[in-house]
Parts: sequence; C-alpha cells; structure tokens
Amino acid sequence: MALADAIALTVIVATRKTFMTDVTPSEAQALFAENGPPNPVYRHNAYCVASTVILWPGVIASFARFVVLNDRYLVLN
Repeated sequence: MALADAIALTVIVATRKTFMTDVTPSEAQALFAENGPPNPVYRHNAYCVASTVILWPGVIASFARFVVLNDRYLVLN
C-alpha cells in the first residue's frame, strides 16, 4: 500500500496543478495572487515536494524492515 501511495503522490506532484471551477482564469489568478503562498503548480509547492520526499524513505525503510525481520523466509541466492 505504501508503495502505491508513494508512486501516486510522486506522479500527482510531478504532473498536476490546482484548478478552480466557476471562475474566469483572470479571477482565479487574482485570487491566487491575493492569497499568497501555496503555489497552484504542485511541483513548485514546497509542502507537496517535501511530503513526497519524506514519504520515499519511509517506503524504503518498510521494505528493509520486512527483509530484516523475514530473512528466514526469503531465499536470496
């Protein structure tokens, strides 16, 4: 499950952006400019990038923990 979450979050942050419905593009730009920080492009938003970066070591640690605790069931020749 964690691997799927990490892959999905990575793809979303790398390729998507926020959008607003029921407003014109100029009104949406004015709202973003008026309200400041989170950037509407996810890959330029520091919080999105940080959450993606922090998620990957957790996934790797989970796999490493599985290997260490279940080494008698794994055949690594």
